[in-house]
Amino acid sequence: MPFPKKVREDALVACRRHCCVCDKLCGINIECHHIIPEAEGGPNDYDNCIPVCFDCHSNINHYNQEHPKGNSFSQSELKQLRTECYNKYTSNSDEIAKGVEELQMEVAGIKASIPPTGAASRFAFAAQEFQSRTCEIGFLDGSRYVSTGLCCFIDKDVAITSTSAIDLLTSVLTVRSGKPIIISQAGMATFEVLERCNDDIAILKSGAFDTSARDRIALERGWKNEVMGEIPLQTPVKARRYLYPGDEFAFLNSPRNSKVSRWTFETQVERGMVSFRQKTKPPTVSFFIATPTTSRIDHGGAPVFTEDAHFVGVIANTIKLEEEVLRRPVIASLLFVVEPLFKK
Repeated sequence: MPFPKKVREDALVACRRHCCVCDKLCGINIECHHIIPEAEGGPNDYDNCIPVCFDCHSNINHYNQEHPKGNSFSQSELKQLRTECYNKYTSNSDEIAKGVEELQMEVAGIKASIPPTGAASRFAFAAQEFQSRTCEIGFLDGSRYVSTGLCCFIDKDVAITSTSAIDLLTSVLTVRSGKPIIISQAGMATFEVLERCNDDIAILKSGAFDTSARDRIALERGWKNEVMGEIPLQTPVKARRYLYPGDEFAFLNSPRNSKVSRWTFETQVERGMVSFRQKTKPPTVSFFIATPTTSRIDHGGAPVFTEDAHFVGVIANTIKLEEEVLRRPVIASLLFVVEPLFKK
């Protein structure tokens, strides 16, 4: 018998439709596998369910014990892989509260560290500004928060992200109840999509941030609210409409394997260089292909900026060109979108 609908939905949300074995984003091409086979008395419950892609499902099912070649997947191995996958893509409010004190120590250590030197130091002040503008977007279902990407505030109550982050959020909410939110270090805010530009960039309208949880914890522990985090910077951003081959840029990245609470997630600054431009019609949004990066980029909507703190666009996705091993970030640039938006 197949798993009940509720079990399948909970499992698919927990892994955000990623294969728990190979970590591939599967979309609709994903199956729920019985860790303990039904023929051996395996139940149709959440603990016995592991979402896997078609290829991994085939590998798990077709190992021949009579003619062993390679190593089969054990039940304990599948459960461990599932746990690691679920932990990578979900978090809950209990973990947020428990991690606050540890976070303050980490922040204190960062502030006391030696400033970067060389090329990285050229982006230090710009990175500080865009870290204060950047939040995660996702949805809240009860006490569980699921992230689908990043957004960057470019004006008062106005943020920008990639449509891939919004589409992923919409896709998940078709099978799961929840409330779309923006989450910052200070708290959460609801949002709505104001405009989609060429189906590549989404402009968001943010509601007021609810800082009640932060204020309550600060009051209980005798801390200042600002120590625990502030709402994002929402002043009008300086924007640059165009990049040229050879131009350097930086963007924010936050690996999914980070153990830092998603509420107060820490970003790291990645640098790159423009290789070439990909033309689009109409030219409201333009794409710039960067040099290959060794970093894994999981966040759609990450802000891209120049050394002098000018906003360029967002990370739309990554591509791998023929005969290349590493993937290249794809920047969706606003061109003529930002200035008219501020005049509305």
